[in-house]
Amino acid sequence: MQQTLRVATWVLIPVLLLVPEMSAQAQAPEQGGEQDAAAEYQIGREHFEAGRYRYAIEHLERAVSLDPNSPTLVYNVARVYELLGDFGNAIRYYQLFVRMLGPDETDEARRVTEVIERLEGAQREAQENAPPPQPADTHLDRPVLVEERGVADTAFWLTAGGSALLLAGGGVLGVLALMNKNSADCTVGDQCTLVERDNHAAAARNLALGADILLITGGVAAIAAVLLYSLRTRMVETYPQYEGMTAFFGTDGQGAVAGVRGAF
Repeated sequence: MQQTLRVATWVLIPVLLLVPEMSAQAQAPEQGGEQDAAAEYQIGREHFEAGRYRYAIEHLERAVSLDPNSPTLVYNVARVYELLGDFGNAIRYYQLFVRMLGPDETDEARRVTEVIERLEGAQREAQENAPPPQPADTHLDRPVLVEERGVADTAFWLTAGGSALLLAGGGVLGVLALMNKNSADCTVGDQCTLVERDNHAAAARNLALGADILLITGGVAAIAAVLLYSLRTRMVETYPQYEGMTAFFGTDGQGAVAGVRGAF
């Protein structure tokens, strides 16, 4: 197999799952960029073995930039990106690796192509299931306008107040009507005269009629007040991230600041 891996004598660690079919031997590094690439690779491998993939990818990409003709380094970068879940970059480096393979390495090209197809499928699924984009401006101290149901404006308060007065007046008239009705039940001659009884009875009827009118009107006004409040909406400023009680800590440039804020 005529594959030239211009990588230092460092042998690729099995954990990176480098191309198992590739049997070319690593050659001694030349002067200049390849020596620097070997040093960057070594640092990247140490980060990888410690599980620090993001640090590892920085040094491995730097190694590729110093030795761009090394398919081994390119495969390392692709594999680490795959482990990070960065399918786009993993696919890009795997494709670059396939283009760097020799014409007699068809088995290896087919294997990596299958990996690329698998990652492309995973990338499509991730894009389809991705949550909707969030607004770009999500500053914690900036209010947002939201629509709320219920408007307690002047019309509502006038209607509600009028309803309360009408209902209270109807109640008073009802009590007076009952008092006059009781007075009209007196015994003529012993407790009252006929004229007094008739006057009390007439007053009771009039007061009862007035009480009925006020109570009905007050009830209608109360219904109108409820409709005025519940059927209308308004735009209000709110801080959704501060709903409920939230403790905060920070600095004001001169010292520490702590407190509690929230919406009720």
